[in-house]
Amino acid sequence: MTKKAEPDALVSDEAVLSILREAAVSLILPRYQNLADTEVNTKTSATDFVTIADREAEAFMTPALLALLPCSACRGEESVSEWKTALNNIDARYIWTIDPVDGTRNFVAGNEHFCCMVSLIDGLEPVQSWIYRPLSGDAVVAAKGKGVRHYRADGQVAMCEARSREGAMETLQGTLNAMGFEPSIRDKVRDRLRGLQGRFHLGSAGIDTVYIALGQSDYLMHSKLTPWDTVPVDLTCRELGYHVGLAPGARRFDWRVKGVLLAASNPAQWQLMANHIWSDIT
Repeated sequence: MTKKAEPDALVSDEAVLSILREAAVSLILPRYQNLADTEVNTKTSATDFVTIADREAEAFMTPALLALLPCSACRGEESVSEWKTALNNIDARYIWTIDPVDGTRNFVAGNEHFCCMVSLIDGLEPVQSWIYRPLSGDAVVAAKGKGVRHYRADGQVAMCEARSREGAMETLQGTLNAMGFEPSIRDKVRDRLRGLQGRFHLGSAGIDTVYIALGQSDYLMHSKLTPWDTVPVDLTCRELGYHVGLAPGARRFDWRVKGVLLAASNPAQWQLMANHIWSDIT
């Protein structure tokens, strides 16, 4: 039975998680490590994959989410990519975003680092997000002003606390990559990142965020911004108390813009990271 929404929540966590679980069990997990060549296509590049699991999961999630909040709109990665819906020109106040399989490249390769992500935007303000890991059955859920919760596969729910360590870049660990940087500086950024101890790359913005929420890494940088995979990152990190902004200028993230999102434990640590990456590079 679906739990009632909390007084200030637009929809209940469990209502959305139920949709994500059903999509995972019925449409995503049966294709994991079991994709036929005909079930995998590319979009913008040879490594930008879309699978039958992405398409079918989004098609299932969209009407189910819209039914939870009458008069809402939905923008999913695959529907926008295939020109079935436009990203802008949305009249509805409430907007769902869907990334049915974040980390599709990992999913195609049979790698464990993939997830399902949904967020809810009120006007221009992200207010709720859900990051669900189908393989482990757990989820990281954020709500504006209410923090971040970890819904474990065994039914237990706990508040998340980021470990928020500080120090030189070489003493911390987190996820950094240069994929979304402008081509004119991309190679310089990659050279600068390559020598960092503690840096790793998981290939999924949602999984990067789960690592922050569960205290398994200290920072993240997401440089290929789209609403469906960046809104949950931004909201979750901010609700964990992290300093989050578009680098190098520290402007607040807006779901309609492009750029590079950087998250660190506090403003001073954020600036230290931004200086390390951008100093004398533009």
